[in-house]
Amino acid sequence: MKGLTAASGGLVEACIAPAPGPRQLSQVPMRSHPSLRFVPLSLLAAAATACDEGSSCEDPVVFSVLPVDLASVPFVTPIGSLGPPGHTLPTDHVGFYLNGTGITLRSPSDMIIRGVGRTTYLASPFRQGQSDYSVTGVLCQDQELIIGHIQTVVSAIDAAVSTSDCETYSTADETVQTCRSEAHITLTAGATIGTVGGPSAGAFDWGLHDPRHTNFFVNPDRYAPPVLDAVCPYDPFIAPLNEQLYDLIGDGLRTASGESPQCGSMSVDVAGTASGAWVLQTNPVMQTGDESKFAVLAPHPLFPQSKQAFSLGPASLLATSGIGNDTYPLQTSGRVNRRFSDVTADGLLYCYVYDASVAAWSYFVRLAAGPVLTIQKVTHGAGATPCGADPSTWSFSGAALAFIR
Repeated sequence: MKGLTAASGGLVEACIAPAPGPRQLSQVPMRSHPSLRFVPLSLLAAAATACDEGSSCEDPVVFSVLPVDLASVPFVTPIGSLGPPGHTLPTDHVGFYLNGTGITLRSPSDMIIRGVGRTTYLASPFRQGQSDYSVTGVLCQDQELIIGHIQTVVSAIDAAVSTSDCETYSTADETVQTCRSEAHITLTAGATIGTVGGPSAGAFDWGLHDPRHTNFFVNPDRYAPPVLDAVCPYDPFIAPLNEQLYDLIGDGLRTASGESPQCGSMSVDVAGTASGAWVLQTNPVMQTGDESKFAVLAPHPLFPQSKQAFSLGPASLLATSGIGNDTYPLQTSGRVNRRFSDVTADGLLYCYVYDASVAAWSYFVRLAAGPVLTIQKVTHGAGATPCGADPSTWSFSGAALAFIR
């Protein structure tokens, strides 16, 4: 059986593979980014239609249309981006950054929108009182595309937004209310979804999730399913669109090195080492809206082979620059800027500084049995890092924080 539904771009025969049952996403806490919320798969399964023999649902998902004109996109981000404290953990979606407002957003392929949400920023340092939309599109092979920070939507999507199923919660720096609802809106490739670029965000989120894929975490039970099954959302685009998007990966100041994995990675944990995601030992929370209790030591998303990065949520550890994604050199020997995946539970202190000649802060790191990872930020005069001193002079003070998996 196939569903035939009118959409803003015409009619499409939609074929959606039955959704698997084990993931109970209705019980998943809100991700740290308020625009992204999954619809319970019980709703998806109830409305899913069966695929006929020979249907394209047997083939990999293909995106044949760019969501916006590339002329309006100065850069895009990789999956697994780090931006503490709001995005301390690897980010399960990418961002399309924009150089304008009111830009038309299009569907990349035939899909059915099964979930619609509207987020209002009740308290925020930069968008208080603003609202935007998110949609969850169901694709073949049980994959889901989540688009967030949509400024306006076509009337069919706007009419589907609930005014009663709402939740208020806080992230590291905002309090938001998100109202979400089930929908059944069928779109053709290229159909208009709405517009992006506006008061609530100069970018939009683009996340692809595949329940057949599992990102590695030492303690996966601590993290929400969207983080566990996020995959690169650029790969499904046909050539040359995918190459054009890869060429735009950066952060607005730097362009990605092209090192593998080019799209970034969610799997930054390396068991038995300091590499990966950690949570405060004194407050071992599950992943919810506020990621300020987490710390991540990982390959840098833009330079995954040659640089590494600290993403530290606690205020006492935040980088003085406020950037939080400085590139740290990667050394394969010694105890200064040692590769995180080389640091094992040897109980020794290691010292990290992003640029010894100018940096005004450094980090001491130690991994001990447990495993317990201890981190301390050390502030100092510009260029006066302790990393240049003998390791016998290094020591923690009462300001050090301990983390566990």
